[in-house]
Amino acid sequence: MAHVSKYTVANMQGLSIHLDRKTENHSNKNIDVDRSYLNYDLCQKDGDTLSRLQDRLKEVYCMKRKDVKACCEWVVTLPENLKGAPENDQREFFEKTYEFLADRYGGEKNVVSANVHVDETTPHMHFDFVPVVWDEKKQYEKVSAKEVLTRKELQNFHQDLDVFLQAELPGIYREGVLNDKTIGIEDVKELKKYSDQIAEEKEKMSKGIELLEKKLEDKKKEFLEISQKLPEGKVEITVKGKEVKTTVTPKMFGKPEIVKKETKNYVISPEELKRLHGTVAAAQKVKSEYERLQKTDLVKENQELRVEQSDLGDAFDSLYKEFQGVSAENRQLKEENKDLKAHISDLKLEIKFVYQSVKQFVKERTKGSVAFKQTFKELIDKVREKTPEGDFEKMHRKELHKEKDRGMER
Repeated sequence: MAHVSKYTVANMQGLSIHLDRKTENHSNKNIDVDRSYLNYDLCQKDGDTLSRLQDRLKEVYCMKRKDVKACCEWVVTLPENLKGAPENDQREFFEKTYEFLADRYGGEKNVVSANVHVDETTPHMHFDFVPVVWDEKKQYEKVSAKEVLTRKELQNFHQDLDVFLQAELPGIYREGVLNDKTIGIEDVKELKKYSDQIAEEKEKMSKGIELLEKKLEDKKKEFLEISQKLPEGKVEITVKGKEVKTTVTPKMFGKPEIVKKETKNYVISPEELKRLHGTVAAAQKVKSEYERLQKTDLVKENQELRVEQSDLGDAFDSLYKEFQGVSAENRQLKEENKDLKAHISDLKLEIKFVYQSVKQFVKERTKGSVAFKQTFKELIDKVREKTPEGDFEKMHRKELHKEKDRGMER
């Protein structure tokens, strides 16, 4: 399966350390550092994830705001049926997935990394890209995660990737990105909203069906009243006997010959004939009423509603399964987020230690406070060029404020 995230430039400064495995002291205990050498990056560009991101952002318009989502990431996990497959088959799966993703999001120019991690519990790929769109009004490329990762895009993504992989990898790929954990909407709240809507529609449909069934029940009663006029079982007709036809054949000599022959007709009384006519009329009325009912919108609507109710039930069950899958994924993401926060905390302590060490190092090798301040300022300016608004610079500003406060106290 696959899930997507959006990050600011500041987020990517810390995340790139994890993606590119720049340290062996991971807060994520599932990482086996002895297997990290098996990881690979399908994006064949110079530099690391962060430098590639910064290079691409120089080529497009991006709002100068800290909360701008300048980078998006799809994490695609190796399907269950490929976990025991040869490494060549696994790599081919990730290569084809990379091909699909790169083509879908503007080509290689927007890709900043495609790190495949095999040193964790399950092999997976982090496909990071800059969400670039063309601004028709201003005639330039701009960064807009909102316009790239639309609701429609998220709804269609898994289905499109599944179709692509089935066509490209018929020998090894069966299913995996499209399963009961797949979700095409942005978050659990959105999913719950849709499941609530389906439940509400299902309830309305049930009430509609109940109303129609009541109408049908009334029609059945009317139908029954008519049918009761018909005699039960076979229709018995009382006859007096068969009709006999007498013919007289004249002769030339002698008496004429009288011949009596039975006909196919039967003799019945007027009362019996009247009763028979009533029975036939009632039967014809029942037949006519039945045919009319079958052609009414009432019956058709009831049949359609039953089909729609069945479809809604299936959709609800499917969404419930997806909801369970997303809940499990959400728990996993929370764990990953917890690990990242712990890692960030470790990095901040490390930066603080590096800052103090560098400051002490420069101070010991610089004669005079003026020379030290000038040299250290130049160092900070160099750091600022590489990582604007980074923790190293923030640490320096805090130190300056502390020195200023101490000066005022004196």
